[in-house]
Amino acid sequence: MNRLKPIETAYRGYRFRSRLEARWAVAFDDYPFFRWEYEPQGFDLDGTPYLPDFRIWWDSDTYSWLEVKPDGYEPTSKEHEIYQAMANGTQGGLYLLRGINPGYRLYRPNDQAVIDRRESFVEPHSLHAGRSARFEHGENGAPLGGRR
Repeated sequence: MNRLKPIETAYRGYRFRSRLEARWAVAFDDYPFFRWEYEPQGFDLDGTPYLPDFRIWWDSDTYSWLEVKPDGYEPTSKEHEIYQAMANGTQGGLYLLRGINPGYRLYRPNDQAVIDRRESFVEPHSLHAGRSARFEHGENGAPLGGRR
């Protein structure tokens, strides 16, 4: 069976593992309330390697981890344990974003209840910027009708 492989995508000097991750970076650039880093650091969680997709800094001291997955993704029990372990190591938790859509799952620190939200992680205009970003044929990620 053939496994579909995401297309690596360059944006702002980063080589993202997928267009979906690059589109989220465009949305984050359009959202002025935090700064982001792509795959800044990997971790060994009891023998299981883990590399989160993004670290979002809310201010100089508080950050959250973000994991980006395709639409319809549901974590396995092992992935759920990994996400919760990462959340426990931060003040801001770990956000699971599926597709480039409103809604997210928040793994909160200290093993608090996991929360599923319907609202967007970023403002609607930023989500639109990410959705409409184009990378085909050497384009640089500019949203349709915009320049980057």
